[in-house]
Amino acid sequence: MMVMKLKCVVLLCVWSLVLTKCVITAEDSEKTDTQEVKDEDKDEKPKVYNPPLNKRSAFQASWKGRLTADKERAVDVKFSLVQLNIGDDYDKETGVFTCEIPGVYVFHLHIFKPGNCRGATVIIYKNNIHEGSAFAYGKDEDMADSGSTKVILRLKKDDKVSAVLNNSGCLWGWEYFTTNFSGYLLYPDK
Repeated sequence: MMVMKLKCVVLLCVWSLVLTKCVITAEDSEKTDTQEVKDEDKDEKPKVYNPPLNKRSAFQASWKGRLTADKERAVDVKFSLVQLNIGDDYDKETGVFTCEIPGVYVFHLHIFKPGNCRGATVIIYKNNIHEGSAFAYGKDEDMADSGSTKVILRLKKDDKVSAVLNNSGCLWGWEYFTTNFSGYLLYPDK
């Protein structure tokens, strides 16, 4: 009987050692998993791109007054009221944006057609190639209207982007109804 008790005690000790070993191993495993997750979390945090000052480009310009294109030729729209020109890439004298930082750019154009005009089509050109258009046509010539467009372009250094009023169109801009053009660098090429 004594031998039987001794065998039971030894068996219980071994069993408790095995259980203890399993618990310790599980705790170590949890710590390792937790550490791995924390390391993964570090890698997956969103990285905020804050470009250096020499890698920024953005402009916003508007135009006020009346502009009419005749039937024979289109007219460059010179947005002369510049509200923002980071990088000085937009020239208000010519109405042309010249790329200094190669990359992907977003351009927005909003136009307003007065009520005494047939209509307006303004085309965004990149190096004299049609990239997008904004249209403003009322139901009749006496109805004012507006239109807008957005284009996303990959530009190389010295590429030029401009807005041109198509033949026989007219635009109007004043304090509250402004025809405007804006663009910004979404991200630079590496």
